[in-house]
Amino acid sequence: MSSCLVDCSNQGQCQFDQQALKFFCECDQNYMGSSCQTDTRPCFNNKCLNNATCVNTLNMTMESYRCECPSNGLFYGQYCENRINTCQNVTCSLHGYCISNQNLTTQCKCLYGYSGEICDLEATSMKMRKYFQWTATIICMAFFVIFWMIVISFDVLSYFGIGRRQIDLDEKDGKEIQKNEKRIYFKYKS
Repeated sequence: MSSCLVDCSNQGQCQFDQQALKFFCECDQNYMGSSCQTDTRPCFNNKCLNNATCVNTLNMTMESYRCECPSNGLFYGQYCENRINTCQNVTCSLHGYCISNQNLTTQCKCLYGYSGEICDLEATSMKMRKYFQWTATIICMAFFVIFWMIVISFDVLSYFGIGRRQIDLDEKDGKEIQKNEKRIYFKYKS
């Protein structure tokens, strides 16, 4: 009898079976098992998520339950498993992204150097940085163009024989001769 009194849980009543000559737990209507340990209500093992409230419902064929999503309106679905995308209709500039708070408010989180409600205001430091980058790019391109213009002009001048001395070797003696407008050969007698 003492084990029956200790083992009966969930408001189960310890009873004596006269035919079997033993004690047993008589369970409340929502519990079952040898010690009334199993809750038979559908909400006991519910799948409701995100602080949803489980509500037992009585169907024609069986007991079931439904999930009532929190009143803040952030979640929906059979088990309140889906979160509403509050950023869906919020447009931040290319310099930020939308974040939503727990109370359905949204705001644009700006990248470094930008501010404003939709991250469209550029900081002075960013404007200066862009100006210097643009200026440096233009200067580099100018030097590049000037360098190649000089190289090309030397090639064109050398093609027409202007401004360059040609040095050849005499075929017989191996002595250097200069070639300007006409060839001059030097021959030595030994």
